Amino acid sequence: MTALILIVAIIVLDLVFILVVSAGFPHVLAFLDFASMVAVPLAAWMCAAAGFGLKRSLAAWKAPLDPSASEGSLRIAMAWSGSLAAWTLSFMSLAVCTGLVLTFSNLSVPEKVGPNIAVSILSIGYAALVLLLLVLPFRTIAARRLAILEN
Repeated sequence: MTALILIVAIIVLDLVFILVVSAGFPHVLAFLDFASMVAVPLAAWMCAAAGFGLKRSLAAWKAPLDPSASEGSLRIAMAWSGSLAAWTLSFMSLAVCTGLVLTFSNLSVPEKVGPNIAVSILSIGYAALVLLLLVLPFRTIAARRLAILEN
C-alpha cells in the first residue's frame, strides 16, 4: 500500500507542477515536441525493453508492486529501472547536443534558433519526467522491498 501511495503522490505532484507552469504560459502546446518525445522517452523505453525482452520488462514493472515478489524479481526490477535511466540520460544527451549543434549552425537564421533550443530544453524536461514518473518511484519501492527481504 505504501508503494501505491508513493507512486500516486509523485504523479500528483508532477501533474500539479506541469499545470502550474503551463498556466503561466499562453501556449500550453509549447511543451509538446514530437521529435523530443520520440528521441527521449520512447526510444529509451524501447532500448531498455529490447535489452531485457518484453516479458521480463513487464515483469520488472510489476515486481515492485507485487507483495509476493521474490528477491530475484526485485533485483530484475532494479536492473531494469537502472537500464531505463541510463538509456533515458543517453538519449537526452544526444537530443540536447543535436539541438545545440543545430542552434549554433543556424545563428544567422533567427527563426530556427528558438525551435532548436526548445528541442534541447524539452529533451531535458522529458528525461526528467521519465525519471520522476517511471524510474525513481519504482526503483525506490524495489530497493526498499529488497532491503526488507535481505534483513
